Amino acid sequence: MRRAFLLLLLLASALPVQSQEPAKDKTPPQISPTPKQADLDAKARLRQKMDEIIIPSVHFEKATPRQALEFLRTKSRELDKSPAASGEKGINIILRTQDSPEGPRITLDLKNVSLAKALLATTEQAVMVYRVEPLGVLVSDMHAYRGERHTRTFKVPPDFLSCEIPPAAAPPPAADPFSDAPPSAPAAVPPLKTAQQILEAVGIPFPEGASATFSPVTSLLTVTNTLPNLDLVAAYILSITQQSPATIACTLTVIEGPGELIRQASAASSRTTNAAPELSRLLNLVKNPGSDVRIVGDAFLETKSGTRATTQAVCDHAYASDLTMDAKSRASVTHDTRQIGLALEWEPTLGADRTTIESSISIQLHPAPPASRQVSITEPASGGTAEFPSTDIATARFTTGFTSTPGSTKFLGITKPVGTSKQSADILWAAFVTTHVRHVGSLPSSNPAPQPQVAQTPAGMSTATFNVPEGLFEAFIEESQPPQSLVTKHMPLQTWLEANGITPVKGATAEHNGSVLTIINTSDNIERIARLTGECLRRSCKTAAFTLHTLQAPASFLRELTHQIATTADDTAMLAAVEAAVARGEATFIDTLFVETRAGTRATHESVREHTHLSTFGTDAKGQPKLAFATRPVGSILEIEPTVGSDGRTVEITLAHQLHSAPPEARREHFRDPSSNKPFDLPVVDFHSAKTVTGLSVNKGTTKLLSLNRPTGRGDADVLWATFLKCDLVTQVPISRQKVAEKKKQAPLDPKAWNTRMYHLPPDFLSVSSVTPPPRRTARMILEASGIPFPEGAIASFNPATSILFVKNTNENLALIDAYVESIRRVAPKTIVLTAHILQGPGTLLRRLTAQAASKGDHRIELEEALAAVKSGTVQHLNTARIETKSGTRATSEQAVEHTSVTDVTVNADGVPAFVQKMREVGLHLEFEPVVGADGILLEPSLTLESHTAPPLEHREHLTDTQGRPLEFPLTDYFTTKITTGITIPDGTTRLLSLCKPTGKPEFEKEDILQAIFITCDLLRAGE
Repeated sequence: MRRAFLLLLLLASALPVQSQEPAKDKTPPQISPTPKQADLDAKARLRQKMDEIIIPSVHFEKATPRQALEFLRTKSRELDKSPAASGEKGINIILRTQDSPEGPRITLDLKNVSLAKALLATTEQAVMVYRVEPLGVLVSDMHAYRGERHTRTFKVPPDFLSCEIPPAAAPPPAADPFSDAPPSAPAAVPPLKTAQQILEAVGIPFPEGASATFSPVTSLLTVTNTLPNLDLVAAYILSITQQSPATIACTLTVIEGPGELIRQASAASSRTTNAAPELSRLLNLVKNPGSDVRIVGDAFLETKSGTRATTQAVCDHAYASDLTMDAKSRASVTHDTRQIGLALEWEPTLGADRTTIESSISIQLHPAPPASRQVSITEPASGGTAEFPSTDIATARFTTGFTSTPGSTKFLGITKPVGTSKQSADILWAAFVTTHVRHVGSLPSSNPAPQPQVAQTPAGMSTATFNVPEGLFEAFIEESQPPQSLVTKHMPLQTWLEANGITPVKGATAEHNGSVLTIINTSDNIERIARLTGECLRRSCKTAAFTLHTLQAPASFLRELTHQIATTADDTAMLAAVEAAVARGEATFIDTLFVETRAGTRATHESVREHTHLSTFGTDAKGQPKLAFATRPVGSILEIEPTVGSDGRTVEITLAHQLHSAPPEARREHFRDPSSNKPFDLPVVDFHSAKTVTGLSVNKGTTKLLSLNRPTGRGDADVLWATFLKCDLVTQVPISRQKVAEKKKQAPLDPKAWNTRMYHLPPDFLSVSSVTPPPRRTARMILEASGIPFPEGAIASFNPATSILFVKNTNENLALIDAYVESIRRVAPKTIVLTAHILQGPGTLLRRLTAQAASKGDHRIELEEALAAVKSGTVQHLNTARIETKSGTRATSEQAVEHTSVTDVTVNADGVPAFVQKMREVGLHLEFEPVVGADGILLEPSLTLESHTAPPLEHREHLTDTQGRPLEFPLTDYFTTKITTGITIPDGTTRLLSLCKPTGKPEFEKEDILQAIFITCDLLRAGE
């Protein structure tokens, strides 16, 4: 396989050189592109322009290279039809060598050829090569091309160095504690490969003066080599990036305009596979003041290849679908709902070459609201007149399949705005669909940790810092050692690194303080350590944390941002631009939500008004009203299930998100019963919501634009809602509270110095030790039998009455006792305590704390800041709950008022109504079932928490039955937040369980108020 790949690379190197770097995403001005992104965008634009410029005739007769290139340069300016600022027309062709009398001459005769093909033919005859650069096209001599050293930087996956991670070594066999033989040395681990060694291993030459370095912080590979070899590197990078996950994005734009204009656009689009120019022309007309061209529909949707996705912004319109009569001509009414608005259903399939997209699509539009009219008929049995409402719904629908290329636009269809006043005029609607491929593997890695103050770095070495979860390496050090080995469990980090493929270098150091890993080593070893750290992170237990923001902003603003980030895999910059608009008062937060769950565990989060309404009206056999009621959640609803990829950084997500854009809208429908000839009326309720169902591939720490919709039920303001989803992968490290507390001591202790320490152990410590001592055992005997030295003057005593072990020893030996005590604590009987805090405060504060906490494994600092804000009066502490249980045992905690409400209404034969009431607990309900992991530290609780955010709301409902009798009764709505999830949480840590916008009070709608729920899990061991 490798030989075949190398052969392809060598064949590619024989072709005329053009840039093979993938075009980067065009970045909007608001998003401040990096210089590297801007360079890649400029190259992509130049390559596109070279393909678009068509030269009618190219005729050379023994022309010098300079003469031929000057002709092509001039023609490119004359024939460049692309819109550009003054001075930017054409292509700047730069010749880097001089003509010579003995040099090659060019003879060509070409017709209707693109500039790119003409330039290729010219350079081939001149024995030259050309390269597309940001400022123009560089043409150079082939010999210079093959001999000069050039430097190029490539964006590669963050795990680029992990292409050949060696398999994890099996743990050594358990040591015999009674054997005098020294433990066998572990097998040597070969040094990990550097970036240059990985490239050399796939056949890319590195002659003298050539080099390759990889920055784990920025995921940039910098290579200095000859141009042919750089092209081999580019081909190799392209081959590995094409294996990365990709999603496909679809932008729907529906434009209304004069019929002649739309027909012209249709005719022009019928002659090309890409209708982008026609869409661009219409969008430019939309911006003109007083224009009769406007956008009437917007949608954005992203999904995985082969996954059906839907997005909609609709009103669930209730209407009377059936009016039935019994044998006595008594009427019964059946209601149904119809979604009115814009609905998009799309299933794309990406071709194996990633250059074609096969799409199945269905678009439904409703140009006008439903029109209701009263219909009357004569009922034959009684001769009476039945009257009922009939609903007309104007609909436009496109259902089709098409093939497109990434970045292209399809003119999907034309429709009349049926049902509107413009139906009779020559006005048309045009639907355009633009598709893009978004490559997940091209995303950047996380930011570096702050650089520490280093007094002096040894010559030939560098200092690097990385954000690494606290305790990560300790967990792997313990994992690789036999259970009896206390000494190796406390080996220095630098020693463990050298035992795992890091080349020993004199003066090299590695320190892991808190979440910051500081390395002083050679550049090659820093690459290797980054690779080893990445492998440790990949193998660690993880949970997925999701933050959703829905914001409202002017439609033109959000459309422009969506267009500019269409090909990017990370929409963090777009979210930042909209948040900046919020700060300027040009946009608003509609909703914010946070939830966390384990991989493979479906989580649900609701912050809703449970609205109860009449759903069915009928007449029983005795002619009395028969009613049925339904409850619909109105608010924010998320259902999400993540799966973490084998690389430890990509996440496959299945989700459904629904957000109601307006309160339930009640209205009345009027009927006439033919039996009694009396009118009656019924209440009906319409619901307005935006909903997206999709599957995504995302990279950890990145943000996705989940949907773009025009909300219904909020008037005619030209605004859109944009919903963003941020995904963080949180590494859960099995490090105990005792270790955390020990590491936070101010200064490292001298290992040879003496100290005293007390430990709290089970009362039966002397009788249940796994080590077999003499019949009369002491604490010192037990510790010595476990391999802990006790030099002269060292002591150990245990008091069963207080369960205190007192030890005096060197700090080095005390560290071994720490490990031994921890091993006892892990097997001691234990219970788990869950404490929950419900807080309410300003959205700006709680969103900041959420962003700060989302990627961390312990949110205690954020909880402490929120509790400090409670003391200052900025935040309210609404509730606290605590429950304790055993591993595997479900526990519940309830604190509630049992509220009675009407749930059913019946009418007896005499016409007397009866009201059925039920109890509903209003307050806080918590279900908690934890499981303690094999390490005795990680907990895996399943949680359900329901909290009521406002008192129940009673609303009066009334109707007139078929006999003309009024019937009035109370219905009750409840306002709740409910979370169901399963997480992994280390002992003694705090987690933000939920963040949401509460419902049920006027201030919740008028002000930016959020509620946060924090939980803390603690393991209590017997005797503690």
